[in-house]
Amino acid sequence: MRFKLWAGLLLPTLALSLTPKEAVELALKNNPSLAAYREGIGAAENALRAQVAARFGELSLLWNYNQYKFARVVAPISSFPLLRDDQVRIYGFQYRVRLFDGCGQLFLIRAKAAEAELARLDYERAARELARLVKEAYFDYLKARARLLALQKRLEATEKLLEVVKTGYETGKFPLVDLLQVRAELEAVRGQEAALSARLRATLERLKRLLGVEKLPSLPQKVEVKPAPVEAQRLLPDLLRANPELRLVRGRERAAREYRRAAFTDFLPKVDFVYQNLTYSYDGTKTRDWSYAITASMPLFDFGRRYFTYRRALHEEKKVRLTEAETKNAVLESFYSLVAGLNAQLEIIKAAAEKLRHAERAYEVEKTRYEAGKGSVYDLLKAQALYFDALAEREEALYEWAKLKAALDYLLGR
Repeated sequence: MRFKLWAGLLLPTLALSLTPKEAVELALKNNPSLAAYREGIGAAENALRAQVAARFGELSLLWNYNQYKFARVVAPISSFPLLRDDQVRIYGFQYRVRLFDGCGQLFLIRAKAAEAELARLDYERAARELARLVKEAYFDYLKARARLLALQKRLEATEKLLEVVKTGYETGKFPLVDLLQVRAELEAVRGQEAALSARLRATLERLKRLLGVEKLPSLPQKVEVKPAPVEAQRLLPDLLRANPELRLVRGRERAAREYRRAAFTDFLPKVDFVYQNLTYSYDGTKTRDWSYAITASMPLFDFGRRYFTYRRALHEEKKVRLTEAETKNAVLESFYSLVAGLNAQLEIIKAAAEKLRHAERAYEVEKTRYEAGKGSVYDLLKAQALYFDALAEREEALYEWAKLKAALDYLLGR
């Protein structure tokens, strides 16, 4: 067999071949885009922790220096006569915590939790999409390899036929036109071999990029595929529950709902607790004092800022809900299309097997007729091309079903 143009692309076949499952695991480990999604999860989780920490208030250091034009009395008053100074320094620490805000902080915490879950869902979606792309590239490689192997078998058969026709022409059994036609067919097949070799190289480069490796492991010549009918109604509950796109848009809806609730609490009063422990330095004297306060505030007018903020959050929530409906329709459309394609592919596989059986029989008949001097070289070459095309189409039909199944697995969140 002729492997000169592409044999160097593969490692020695003595090595263990990489299965589709192992290829997916390798891609999930090495692909750089998934690392970015993992960093996104860390950022969202830390944003949630920061929001939870804000619920417990803040302890801060204070330092204040005041220079006045005139000396003045500074509280707290600790002795008589009244102390007066034009330079006052106040320092110490303060603790402030919000006691009531209409559950605004709670809604923000829930919104950040939804965003953290959204980051995880986005990572899972990206991982499943990468798995689908790896499987598709893997089976594209197998399809290209099956087509190339069939073409190389056809090339070998054509070379053998050329030797037979050449010998027959020299003995006067076959005319010169037969010899020329076989040579022309041989050159055409060689050109197809070069094109398919380039296609195989491109497929391997795409697979290598998806796997995130510099050198591909050994890949198999064939993978067993077990096509089976697919029932749409049986899989529909799993689709609506586990589809990555639907889970992602539902997560966005939860986050938008909590942000809208948090925006509404801006219209409610706020109650804060403030404790201060301060030192006053003035007129060469230091005096310590502590205080606590409970403050309530109710904003009355802010030129529509709170109203517009709430309306924005409301529009975002409605937008996500509409996106969910649109996403659901798109997912259902893709799902039913894939199910129909998978079930139709079963018939294509069956037809390809029957075509191969008949093409093989026709090829054997035409070879026998031509060798007996009762057939034409045109009919023989046509039967030969049909046979080796059918040989490749049978394998391609199986791997095309596997590609469609990988796309269906992605939709089902598997």
